[in-house]
Amino acid sequence: TSGGTVSNFVTGMLQTGESGMRATITGAPIRSANTLDTVVIDASQSQDIDYPTAPLTYKWSCMVYAPFFGDPCAGFVFPTTSQLVIAPLSVAAQTYQLNVSVSNAAGAVAVTSVRVAFIDTRAPTVSLSSTQGKFNPDDKIILTATIAAPLGVGSATWASSSITDFASTGIALTPLTKFIPLSGTATNIFQLSVAASKLTAGLSYTFQLAVHYIANSRNVAINSITVVMNTPPAGGLLSATPTSGVALTTDFRLETYRWTDDGDDLPLRYVISTYNLLTIDSIIVKSI
Repeated sequence: TSGGTVSNFVTGMLQTGESGMRATITGAPIRSANTLDTVVIDASQSQDIDYPTAPLTYKWSCMVYAPFFGDPCAGFVFPTTSQLVIAPLSVAAQTYQLNVSVSNAAGAVAVTSVRVAFIDTRAPTVSLSSTQGKFNPDDKIILTATIAAPLGVGSATWASSSITDFASTGIALTPLTKFIPLSGTATNIFQLSVAASKLTAGLSYTFQLAVHYIANSRNVAINSITVVMNTPPAGGLLSATPTSGVALTTDFRLETYRWTDDGDDLPLRYVISTYNLLTIDSIIVKSI
């Protein structure tokens, strides 16, 4: 107002609570391993969400997943630490579901698991990575596999348990199958490129790579990776004060609020712009 300042305030009450625990096992949720190797199942990335550096308690357990679902596990030594170490030749060649329960001093608990198929002869080894964990729908997704086949020629095939008839959809921009040469101590790179604008925002997609030796297709090394498709912020409002006025004379105040998004995507970036007919002709008023 002219000649002075007018102010106002509002009060409210904020009630907080505990966010709880996050249990995490590093790597793919379904994987293969060799009974001749030392296998480490690592839950050290688990955390108390409110106090990330607080000490945690770990409790491991196991059951046979296949061929006899629900059977007890033999040969495992379960620690109270964040890493479960499985010694060479200590377990039978079966598929196991390994569970870890993570708790904090307040008694909050989170549980997660991993399924590991132990094979009784060596298979090629495979690890997967992506450039990021969450993608925008208009991003092209590139997944990278590192494969070692020290004992012979191998065959590798990409698939997806999340996409029906993945091989025939045309979503993949790169071949889904590749022969892996005898590599000795070297490794081979096999990438999967997924076309932009083919996956749905807000959904998660799991991709698997299966690798076996040509001479022994029964023993297959499988690794998988899950990518999350980002969703845009939602629920926001834009207000103008006043709602009408005189061009080149009236001062308008634009305010936007009530936007929500995943916590991983915060903080949000705001851009307020104007246009007459086409959004392509927008003029940015302010961005923060």
